[in-house]
Amino acid sequence: MTNKIANKIKKILIFIFIFSFIFSENICLSIYAAYKPSFETEAKGCYLFNIDTETVLFEKNKDLKLAPASLVTIMTAIVVLEKIKDIDKTTAVAKGYIFDDLYGKAGATAGILRGEELTIRQLLECMLTQSACEAAMILADAICEDDISAFVDLMNNKAKALGAKNTCFTTPHGLNDDENEYSTAYDMFLITRYAMELPAFMDIVSQTAHEIPATNKRNSFSVFTTIEPMKKSSKYYYPPIRGIKTGTQESGRSFVSSATKDGFTYMCCVLGAPYKNEKTGKIIAGNKAFEETIKLYDWAFDNFKLKTVLTPDSPATEISLKYAFNKDHLKLSTEKNILVLVPDSADISQIKTEYNLPEVISAPITKGEILGTAKMTLNGSDIAWFNLVSFENVDRSWPVYILSSIKNLMKFLFFRIFIIILILILFLLIIILYFRSKNKKLRSKSKLKSRKKINKKNNIFR
Repeated sequence: MTNKIANKIKKILIFIFIFSFIFSENICLSIYAAYKPSFETEAKGCYLFNIDTETVLFEKNKDLKLAPASLVTIMTAIVVLEKIKDIDKTTAVAKGYIFDDLYGKAGATAGILRGEELTIRQLLECMLTQSACEAAMILADAICEDDISAFVDLMNNKAKALGAKNTCFTTPHGLNDDENEYSTAYDMFLITRYAMELPAFMDIVSQTAHEIPATNKRNSFSVFTTIEPMKKSSKYYYPPIRGIKTGTQESGRSFVSSATKDGFTYMCCVLGAPYKNEKTGKIIAGNKAFEETIKLYDWAFDNFKLKTVLTPDSPATEISLKYAFNKDHLKLSTEKNILVLVPDSADISQIKTEYNLPEVISAPITKGEILGTAKMTLNGSDIAWFNLVSFENVDRSWPVYILSSIKNLMKFLFFRIFIIILILILFLLIIILYFRSKNKKLRSKSKLKSRKKINKKNNIFR
């Protein structure tokens, strides 16, 4: 029972230690590398993230609130995909009020007609691929019938649940250039990364076109992606890009994307790239969001590589150990290979490791048990964060544990007084027992003498 209680206490203390470390203000689960590209970015907000190593390679004004435009539809898709499980068999009808609401607004459309019925997947294809505003409204109505504001509430609640603290949606399509509708490069990263894990999302956004079969209102038609870097015929064609979503408003162009090349996968969120010349007010030729994104991807792919800096086979550090026989230190290693994303020219011998460990740990310890964490830095930038685990099994030595426990208790005055009183009591007991034994022997001798005298008298009379 004592061993079980000690184990439970040890595990609780370790859990509290690790929990407080992970959620401290000084540590992020996504490592911030803070590398600076050789060029200036014109977009107001940027966030470049390496998915393979959980590394933030570059950021600029990541928490600056900007108009998301039709990036909003990424959240619309999240709510729909979570609410409707069978998007191929579930259908929705384009209601008249939806077109009344959009009348006079210069938004992208898929040419959906009043009363037209499409499947949820087809509506998602229209919305995410061709930025069709009416498709976003029809989807919102399918979830919250005749109450678009209720659907927007679902969008905002989900944003908060994902940690997007600087985001507020007012529409399911992002068409309104409303100062009350905003997001940030970092928040769009959080939202998009979650969306990428949902069934059907990446299948839809990573294709350049979708064929929609004939409906109750018209013949088959196609919707085409707004992502020029995915089109071979475009001057912006960039093969590594795997899609996701564009957004355009007078306040700026935006592009959230994913790209894979040479075994590396990145996400890039560019918001508020210039749309109009600030001096002349004329629309800038081309798409600055695409240009900024491609420059950032090229910089990442061309200048960074993965390097293995630690493996589970080799101890990384050690920690003081107690309650073990003939052993006062325990070796610690990593759970898995630690790969860091660093510039090609980086000298990994300059990597520094900061350990967050308790001062001492108590046996028994199981091999692979998490005992702490560590952070690696290079030139002042965080490049990796990982758990530290026991390199071996260590049993508890009960004699060592008992002696150590007594030694620790002796530090307390009340215990020393208790021991002194106990020793005095034992001493008194020994004295009492000694005199009792002595008296008993004297009585025995006295009885023996009396018996001898009686025996002599009896012999005389005989």
